Amino acid sequence: MTWLLIGVAGVATLAATVVLLARRHLMIFTVDGVSMLPALEPGERILVHLSRRRIERGRIVLLQRPDPDRGWNDLPVPRRALNTQQWYVKRIAAVAGDPIPEQVAVEGVVPAGYLVVLGDHPYSIDSRQHGLCPVEQVVGVMVGRLSTRHRSAAS
Repeated sequence: MTWLLIGVAGVATLAATVVLLARRHLMIFTVDGVSMLPALEPGERILVHLSRRRIERGRIVLLQRPDPDRGWNDLPVPRRALNTQQWYVKRIAAVAGDPIPEQVAVEGVVPAGYLVVLGDHPYSIDSRQHGLCPVEQVVGVMVGRLSTRHRSAAS
């Protein structure tokens, strides 16, 4: 009986540790707005890994919202504690060494430490208006979907 209790306590401790580690590295974010339609709908919940390790072309990232006048220039490095209304969800269109897509006002190749981020919707506010995004503005990388808001037949 003692070994059973020790085993149950060990499993409970392991589960608690996994939950604590996940909370430090994962975040649930609710999509607000239509900039990522059709890939992500408003109200959809996504799971974001809070790191910059998996930054690759085509990945969806959570990043700090640019300043309307200065873009991403001179913004502080985002922290997890920031108000989530200050974050954007965008797709990485180009990484360092890639040619800059033609819809972005800058020409040439993406320099080291920068990204081109674009929303999937053609009227998204992103690198088309604000130029190159410093990699340090990325809060995390989307790793999965937790829910999809279902559209009604009338919409």
